[in-house]
Amino acid sequence: MLTNNIIFYSDESSIKISVNKDLFNKMYQYCDKSYPNETGGILIGTYLDKQTAEIVAVIGPSEDSKTWKTRFNRGAKGINKLLKEYWEQGIYYLGEWHFHPNGSPYPSNIDTDTLTSISNNSKYSCPEPILIIISGSHNCYNQKSYLYSSTGQKFEMNC
Repeated sequence: MLTNNIIFYSDESSIKISVNKDLFNKMYQYCDKSYPNETGGILIGTYLDKQTAEIVAVIGPSEDSKTWKTRFNRGAKGINKLLKEYWEQGIYYLGEWHFHPNGSPYPSNIDTDTLTSISNNSKYSCPEPILIIISGSHNCYNQKSYLYSSTGQKFEMNC
C-alpha cells in the first residue's frame, strides 16, 4: 500500500479499505462539475489480501446518468465495456461513490437499498460492496466510507 493512501477501517469488520488521495481529488473534480447536483460513479480495485480492499480507479458518471439536487441515478452506458477492460487487468468492481452536495456523508435509505441489492446480485460478483459518500461543496468536502454485506449489515468505516 502506498503511503499516500487513506485507510478506512471498522472495529466491527475485518476488512479495511485503502484509497489513494489522488482518487479523492478526482471524485472532488466530478463533484465540482456537478454542483449543486448530486453525482457519483463506480469504484474499481482489488483485494491486496483477504482483509484489505484497495481502490485503484474511480469511474465518473456515464453520459446517461440522471442528476438532481437531491438524487442521482447512475447510468450504464459504456460501463460494461469499461468493467470488462478492468477485469482483464485483474481489477474489479468494488462498489459505488456518491456526492451529497451541502448534505451529510451518510447514506440515504435508497443508497442502503441499492448497495444491499448489489451485495446479493451475483452479476456484480461483489458480495461486500463499498460505498463512499462525499458531502459538502467546493474546496470543503467530507467523506465517509461504508461496507455492505450480503446479510444486510452496514459497517461505517473510519479513517
